[in-house]
Amino acid sequence: MRHQVGRALLCLALTLVALPARAASLNFDDGVNGSPIGSFYSAQGITFSNARWDDYVSPDEGTVGAGGLKICDFGILFQPKQDSPIVGVFSEPASEVSIRGLNVGVNGARIAAYDAVVGGNLVGSSQAFGEGLGERNHPLLSLTASNIRRIELYQPVAVVTFEGVLFDNLQFTIVPEPGSFAVLAAAGAFALTIRRRDTRGT
Repeated sequence: MRHQVGRALLCLALTLVALPARAASLNFDDGVNGSPIGSFYSAQGITFSNARWDDYVSPDEGTVGAGGLKICDFGILFQPKQDSPIVGVFSEPASEVSIRGLNVGVNGARIAAYDAVVGGNLVGSSQAFGEGLGERNHPLLSLTASNIRRIELYQPVAVVTFEGVLFDNLQFTIVPEPGSFAVLAAAGAFALTIRRRDTRGT
């Protein structure tokens, strides 16, 4: 019996350790216009705050693969700022994140990544600026870093009063928690110990 349990634990540990990083892609078209996003995408690995779906149509958005519903803050002018950003918290660490900024004008668009769900250290960022209201400027913001636990999306400056920004097509890669490897390694070692004892006893 112990031999069977040990073999099962060993197989489980090896199977889980072999799990690769997983990529996710959100186009935000599966929500309800004007509704808060919250934990809607928790199964995909991210939870939002100060974020809602919006159906605003940007000129030439189709040329960059954007369309349908987008993500924006709760402000009436689509102007999330550093002190009131759109926040996304990952259920596990991410290593790569990208999102399309729409209508990026002189106020710009920025994604900042941190290594904690609250506070923490800045581990990466990407930003872009345009001219005027940026109606046809839709840059891709992307970054790569280890242990990304939270992202914040906002306009880095406030030069023009009525210049807003929306975001679409979020992509990210989730990597296994480092602590999970230790647990799995311990389970594997335990399984091997049981197996050796059973072998010596037969």
